[in-house]
Amino acid sequence: MPSIHPNATPTHLQRVASQAAALKAGRAAKGLTQRQAAAALSVPLGTYRAWEHGERGLPDDVAGKVAKQWGVDLAALHPACPKCGRPY
Repeated sequence: MPSIHPNATPTHLQRVASQAAALKAGRAAKGLTQRQAAAALSVPLGTYRAWEHGERGLPDDVAGKVAKQWGVDLAALHPACPKCGRPY
């Protein structure tokens, strides 16, 4: 699983926090608990919580699943670094 961008700056961290907020909002809009969301995405609860708390980056495949299944904007879930193009 990817971790926070290795060159994280305050701007990077703000974007990761935005990603986490979008994930949490999508889950809440679907009426899911964190446990239910983790099960729906086939990941351990601790991994899901790390994503939602902005402690770990969200993998591309999971961002795509969330966007498709929960109707969350993919750009909000998986922004890219403007310098290197690598997802946060």
